[in-house]
Amino acid sequence: MEQQSTTPWGKIAVLALGAFVIGADGFMLAAVLPQVAQQLGVSLGQTGLLVTVFAWVYALAAPLCGMLMGRRNRRSTLVLALAIFAIGNGVAALASSFVWMMVARVMAALGSAMMMPTAMALATSLAPVKHRGKAISVVTTGMTMATVLAVPLGSVVGERYGYHTLFWAMAVAAVLVLCGIVLGIRAREAQPVQQVPTIRTLVAGLANRQVALTLLITVVIFVAGTSVISYLSAVVQQAGLHEYFSWILLIFGVGSLLGGVLGGWLADRFAHIWLARWAMLAFALALALLGVAAGMPGALGLVGGSVLLWTASAWIATIAQQYRIIALAPERAQLNLSLNSSSIYIGQGFGGMLGSAIISSQPAQVIPLIASGVVVLALAMTSRYETIQRK
Repeated sequence: MEQQSTTPWGKIAVLALGAFVIGADGFMLAAVLPQVAQQLGVSLGQTGLLVTVFAWVYALAAPLCGMLMGRRNRRSTLVLALAIFAIGNGVAALASSFVWMMVARVMAALGSAMMMPTAMALATSLAPVKHRGKAISVVTTGMTMATVLAVPLGSVVGERYGYHTLFWAMAVAAVLVLCGIVLGIRAREAQPVQQVPTIRTLVAGLANRQVALTLLITVVIFVAGTSVISYLSAVVQQAGLHEYFSWILLIFGVGSLLGGVLGGWLADRFAHIWLARWAMLAFALALALLGVAAGMPGALGLVGGSVLLWTASAWIATIAQQYRIIALAPERAQLNLSLNSSSIYIGQGFGGMLGSAIISSQPAQVIPLIASGVVVLALAMTSRYETIQRK
């Protein structure tokens, strides 16, 4: 494909809207899990499996979809992904049993696994080299906006109109994004530009120790972040700030949005290895401060400030990792981005398990303290980059 001399931000914005829909789907479900459990006649713990299964299906499907869809035009891949996602949400809206709801979430996960890596790869190929970091940032910002809006919107709409309305809304939104892609992005702009992924290229990609290390670091980062996110309400409650929890969530969203915007701008101007390192350092410091603040009743300023620094630095580190994945092997960008997406969801799965294990025997404030140590581990792992490069 001929390299763009200008950046088609409108087309990239459509991809960002798709990322928002994918992200909102997961966050909105978390907001209405009690309603789903009551409606389907199952326990809240069993209903939580809908979230866990979604994460694991996504993690497994992303690289497989990258291989199976590698020969397809990226626009047609996005159309198929959004169609599957929309149908999955339609099935969820109509589901009258837990089994059908699980089937619906598996379908939505498959659509999401096809959508996100393809959208990231297409955004970077549409943009000139100097704006690729910003293009990643724009698409990522769609996901971060979901963290800002999805939970409060999901809670309000779910309580007023029922969770079925949320699933219908997700299905309609996916169809609208699908139409935007069909009408706004030409097929010749979305041709695959990397080698067709196969099992052999997947193994070869993982055999690249720089790529494998980057993916492992991404897993560790998301283990840390998800362990705290899953039990943030308990951390805030221990700090005696439960009545301010909605404001803490707002700060969480603002920090995510800030990190998404700054991450792309910084990735276009600084070496991604050092950007990731500084972001991880700030990430670890923020989680440590949050753990300390949770043991100081009424420390609203310290809790709010640490959450803001945590979320902003975490997203900057995430974007730096995505930028590095592309830079290490541009010819395998889509496949490696799908592996990166899998790494994120694997980290989320293990992060939830870590948080659950800690809170079952320790006060909530221990979670961010241990998570801070996990981020320090990820930071230490980056020293291997130079060691591998010298070999």
